[in-house]
Amino acid sequence: MSINSFPQPELKEAYESQNTMGWYQFLLARISAKWRRAFIKLKSPKSTLIPATWAARVVMAIWTYTHSVWKDWNHSVHQSSLAIATGKNIKESHSKVVSLYNAFNNGPFSIPQHLRYLFDRPLATSLKMSEDAICCWVNTVEEALRTQKLIQQKSTYSRNCMA
Repeated sequence: MSINSFPQPELKEAYESQNTMGWYQFLLARISAKWRRAFIKLKSPKSTLIPATWAARVVMAIWTYTHSVWKDWNHSVHQSSLAIATGKNIKESHSKVVSLYNAFNNGPFSIPQHLRYLFDRPLATSLKMSEDAICCWVNTVEEALRTQKLIQQKSTYSRNCMA
């Protein structure tokens, strides 16, 4: 837009003032006071808008527009990365479940007797659980493995002490 394209000097002043402040500032709702003067000078006599209302509406329109742009950008950036991360987490969780089932099938005594019920359901059924349920199941099994290992270490220590 050319400065010379404004027939009214008030608009030209407001435009030049905003150029000096910066249009980025305009988008942050920091508008030149000269826009108010231009509004007062150029508003039609039939208009019921007052300068403060007009300025508030301009600021609200800028904020509404900026918010909608931000929401769209935020959605496009974070939703796709969230979907990728979720897919990756599910694959990792399923891989961990399969690994724990295989370890249990190779050595069922690696889990304390009272927690072996964790493997009562078929692998396919466990893989159909929600991501949260799988996470809880994996944490429980890993804790059971640590507990059994600790029991075995204590048992070995006790045998060595007795001998």
